[in-house]
Parts: sequence; structure tokens; C-alpha cells
Amino acid sequence: MKIIFRRPLPDPQRKAELLKRQWIRLKEPDSIGRALVWSMPLMLAAGGLTLLIIDMFAEVSIKEYGADEGRTSLVVTPLAIASALSLLLIHEAIHLVLIPKFWRSEKTWIGLRLFGGFVLTEEEMSRRRYIVISAAPYILISIILPLILGWLGWLAPGVIILLVLNALGSSLDLLNIILILIQTPPKARLVCTGTATFWKAPQGR
Repeated sequence: MKIIFRRPLPDPQRKAELLKRQWIRLKEPDSIGRALVWSMPLMLAAGGLTLLIIDMFAEVSIKEYGADEGRTSLVVTPLAIASALSLLLIHEAIHLVLIPKFWRSEKTWIGLRLFGGFVLTEEEMSRRRYIVISAAPYILISIILPLILGWLGWLAPGVIILLVLNALGSSLDLLNIILILIQTPPKARLVCTGTATFWKAPQGR
């Protein structure tokens, strides 16, 4: 595993090699900006589902966050910033630990940037593993954790914000899952070069 500070670009030589070996390029957004646009409906759906779960245990009101009678007052504290950064690290760490043998992989990177982070791997894996890696942070933090915290009565306003932020930030992961599900067969193998994803049907098909 390596730490980097910018997203690696697809390697043209590696792409040509994969195509020569009959790997198929996944049809996916060619930029982060376009991916964000494509993922907007998923962002709303993921955040809405998390709010529905939270609403089972606690009342969600904008008054809790400084919005009342047409006025808005949002205070950003050092604790809030630290909490958001910790959430980001936990989200990416969940992706990372699910990558097979990530600690000794020369093809896996964790990226640190001023306003975010990311995990990339060029290790070949099954479609099922890829989907699990992509979905895990959203399911664990924004689906299962609200159920646990709600049952314990620990859904404070600050915690709710973090749970919803994670749901919103998982939209690109969810978009990747949908693209994989609609474009590849169940037992496909997947591999990436930089941000470009390739898949191959199992032998014998």
C-alpha cells in the first residue's frame, strides 16, 4: 500500500494490454465533475434513506442546526471539522481493509487531499468483492450505525449530521455499484488502471 496526494491517471500501456487480453472497458463518467452530476439522484436517495432510519428514533428538525423563522445560523467549530475529517478517514479505511491483502499490495493507494480522500487499487478481484468494497462504508456508517445509535438513544444532532454527510458522500460509490451491476455478468472479474475500470467474463462462457 502506498500514500499519494493526487489521483493516478490511467496508464495507456496498461489499458492497451488489458484490451489486447480481451478485457472490456466499463462505460463510466470520464471526470469527477461528470460523475458527481450522474450521482446526484443517488445522493438524494442515500441521504433520504438515512434520514428515514434516523426518524424512527429521533426527530430531525432544522431548528437543531440554527435555522428558525427564516434565519440561518451555522457555526463551524474545530470539533466539527475534526469530526468530519475523522468520518472521512473511517469511510476510506473501510474501503481499504476490505481490499485483499492491502497491507502488502504494491497496486493499492490511499489518497490524501485537502478536501477529501480516496482509495484506489489495481488488484484484480471478483465483481462481488468490488461491490462489497464499494458499498460497505455507506451500509456500515449510514444504515447499520443509525439503527444501533438510535436504539441506544445516542442520536445527537452532531452525530446525525455526520451520518447524513457520509450517506451523501457515498453517492459515487453507489454509482459505481450500479454501473457494475448493469454492465457486467455476475461472475465477472474486475481490474482498474488509475480511475479506468475494466471487466472480463469468466472463462468458459
